[in-house]
Formats: sequence, C-alpha cells, structure tokens
Amino acid sequence: MPSRDKSARTVLEAEAFVQSGTFNRGYQKVSYPENWTRYLYAPGRSGGAYVRVSGTTGPSRRYVLERANEVAGALEQLGAGIQVLSEKEVSLGNLSGFSAIVTGIRAYNVNQA
Repeated sequence: MPSRDKSARTVLEAEAFVQSGTFNRGYQKVSYPENWTRYLYAPGRSGGAYVRVSGTTGPSRRYVLERANEVAGALEQLGAGIQVLSEKEVSLGNLSGFSAIVTGIRAYNVNQA
C-alpha cells in the first residue's frame, strides 16, 4: 500500500497454474449473426485502487442499503459502522441525517420499490 498517498491506482493480474501450464489471458467472443465470429484475447488484468479509510466508526457515521451481495460485510471489515436500511426506511424515512448511503451493485435489480 502506498505510504503517504490518500489513494493510488494499481493493476491486478490474474494467473491460473495447472499441470498443463500457466494461464493469464482471457477472451471475449465477438460475432455477427450468420456471418463471422472473432475472439479478442487480452491479458487477465483489471484496474484497482488502494483507498485509505479513516474516520469515526459506529452506525451514526455510515449507512448501507445492501441487498444481493456482501458490501455491508466488507465495509464492516474496514471499520465502518453499518446499518442496513429496509425498503420502508429508504422510501418513507428521513435520510437527511446520513452522511452517505451506499448501495450494492444489484440493489436496483432485486428491489421493486
């Protein structure tokens, strides 16, 4: 982790080691119906960031609406106090006292309200 930077970007590389060799590339299939198909190969890489997390812990500081994944657990591991909000609290509650509301990436897909 960077020593003094507030945040820094990095590249994450994926490799799989099996008896037949090392695999570190992925591909995406691109095709035009009934005409042609191509495979675009690229290194197994993804962007990432180191983020320094600090501040007061406890549920009075950070709140999460989280449905279909493990966002709340990850934020708790970082020391952020978590309160999971119900659908009723989000639709009818007073949210003005919250400094942040974080949603999981699938919250809108699984929540009709």
